[in-house]
Amino acid sequence: MKTTGPTIDLAEMRAATLVMFDVAAFYLPLYDRDWRHYFEIRAPLNIVEGLVYRAERALQPRTPEDGPPRDVWPTCAAQIRAVLAGQSLLCPRAESLLDGVGRYFELARRLRAHPAPDPADVDRLAALRPCDLRLQHLMTARLIDVAIEPALFDALAPLEVRLELKANLAEYAEDVAADRINTLRLLARADAATARSKMTALCDRYAAAARDARHLAPPAVRARLDAFAERHESHYPSVPVPEPIEEPLRHPTGVPPR
Repeated sequence: MKTTGPTIDLAEMRAATLVMFDVAAFYLPLYDRDWRHYFEIRAPLNIVEGLVYRAERALQPRTPEDGPPRDVWPTCAAQIRAVLAGQSLLCPRAESLLDGVGRYFELARRLRAHPAPDPADVDRLAALRPCDLRLQHLMTARLIDVAIEPALFDALAPLEVRLELKANLAEYAEDVAADRINTLRLLARADAATARSKMTALCDRYAAAARDARHLAPPAVRARLDAFAERHESHYPSVPVPEPIEEPLRHPTGVPPR
């Protein structure tokens, strides 16, 4: 059988499922839809997120079979654009979010190899991290044929960063063990003594920004933001900022010294 579009493997499909859960559990209810509607729109969502994960797995190999770290995002981005264009989903906002994903991978690649990351770069990385999720939100709205509300989309932005930071805290030990990018891990590499306080300040800053965005949003949007945050907390309870785990010093190439 002839293949007419991009393909993703089983590992990429499984990884994409984590984000697909977010679509079904948190984003569809923003538009008074439930999980049953997910099955009507899942194919392009899964392919796009699978391609994002392909680039992430190439940047952060998980098995010897994955080979050395490499940048495959340009190829993945071109395939994502083809999928979006084929579904009439390619638009300036989608292009901007794809650009954000690319900037995330480029910055992550540099920070991953740096022995002492700049905390300002770590902050920028955190701000870029939800770009793929925002692209999923955009696709979801258009696939269910509802208009994106700028007030809702924009008010979600600081909350989405805050929720990604919350996930970093919950997954910190796992990310250290698997040698994966994690905000607290990067801050600890920069300065273990101040990592917890800087992580706390970063979380607090985005929590405050989310509260400010909620306050400025129309009442109907506030209610949806509150429901979104409550659903997320019920599925992913917040955890305290953990103590940094001591790791070997890294050489500028990203390889620990012998």
